[in-house]
Amino acid sequence: METSKSRSDSGVAAGPLRGLLVVDLTTVVMGPYASQALAEYGAEVIKVEAPGGDSTRHIGPGREPGMAALYLGTNRNKRSVLLDLKSAQGQDDLLAIVAGADVFMHNMRPEKLEALGLGPEVLRAANPRLVFAALTGFGREGPYSGQPAYDDVIQGLSGLAPMMEMQSGTPRYLPTTVADKVGSLVAVGAIMAALVQRQHTGAGATVEVPMFESVVSFGLVEHSQGDLFEPPLAPPGYRRALMPSRRPYATRDGTSASCPTATRTGRRCWRNSATTRRGWTNASRPWHCARCTSKRCTSGWVTTCASGPRRNGCSRCGAWTFRRRA
Repeated sequence: METSKSRSDSGVAAGPLRGLLVVDLTTVVMGPYASQALAEYGAEVIKVEAPGGDSTRHIGPGREPGMAALYLGTNRNKRSVLLDLKSAQGQDDLLAIVAGADVFMHNMRPEKLEALGLGPEVLRAANPRLVFAALTGFGREGPYSGQPAYDDVIQGLSGLAPMMEMQSGTPRYLPTTVADKVGSLVAVGAIMAALVQRQHTGAGATVEVPMFESVVSFGLVEHSQGDLFEPPLAPPGYRRALMPSRRPYATRDGTSASCPTATRTGRRCWRNSATTRRGWTNASRPWHCARCTSKRCTSGWVTTCASGPRRNGCSRCGAWTFRRRA
């Protein structure tokens, strides 16, 4: 859905959220990535920054001071205004902007925002149709409520780092800000659901999106396994995903990312690869792939797995391949 590049005749961004105003008081990744998505769906987003600006303005390379790569990657299609919310003037200015807004979003600790006189009761009293979205580290009813949160902390507490240990023997973080971005996408859905509800009721809502709880839910989709039941039927952990052999596999001249998805397809792809001593099951697929791919070049595996390459990948088993650079 390419709404960010679509324009109306007046030059205003078109899209399903066209005509809506979002006031974005968030920083770093979780909030800005969410509000950027709303902007790309057509909303007008005003990013409110404190004196000194968002810290991501200085993370990564940039052509201009204060416009570093990470900032640009999470704040396109927005307007920006500087307000000092510790001052009475700054608070009055924010209230004036919010009075005409459809969505207000922040990622400050709730207690800190309320101490400034900008809590949900105050803002929604001034604008009853406002969707007030709090993007927090932890849910208000949980044991970590009010604590600061960072992506590394959430990856550890939510079980993502222990999952890496179950697979590799060493607890590790995923090399991306996955907790922030999962929370962002949950926030986008929650905010749009609140906007749809407003269409029916005429009233705004207060929405809470805690990063920790969002990432726990994300990880448990496939990894809850037998622990989903009471009493548990088996330990948590999706066996195939945790196998050390589940990874891109070396070929003679490059690397192959392959995943035959059906028993019949798998046997057809690997029938000439001397793997018949271990049965072809969902759990054993990574073992077969790791054992056999080094015997051929990448293009040979593409030919084996498909009648012909499709978009540089295997049309039958889902293999996507690439060659090492010379």
